[in-house]
Amino acid sequence: MRHVNALCLKLAAYILIFSFTLPAHGRLALPQSLIMAAVHTLVLWLVDLVALPRFGRVPVLGGDAAVLLVGSLLLLRAMNAAPRVGGLLVAIPLALLFELWFHHHLVENRLLEG
Repeated sequence: MRHVNALCLKLAAYILIFSFTLPAHGRLALPQSLIMAAVHTLVLWLVDLVALPRFGRVPVLGGDAAVLLVGSLLLLRAMNAAPRVGGLLVAIPLALLFELWFHHHLVENRLLEG
């Protein structure tokens, strides 16, 4: 149950980050933000579960940055949306700040132990 709570927290954070930082251009902006939040949540949750116990917080945070940047660009391209560079320049640092706190949260609450 603790993993479900952590996953819901991560999803809520990404929904807030992407829905507020990606400008609402067109009628599909909110669904695109929700799709991006869901995909990033799942991918980065798997990275947290697998890589965080093995490599530690700093290398995983660097990997999270790469996943957020490349993943966001690929998702926007797949959804046939124009990359919102200004929004991404705000969204990615906010997401990394959240990930920094979230990694601390996972370790301190012993959610990564078997």
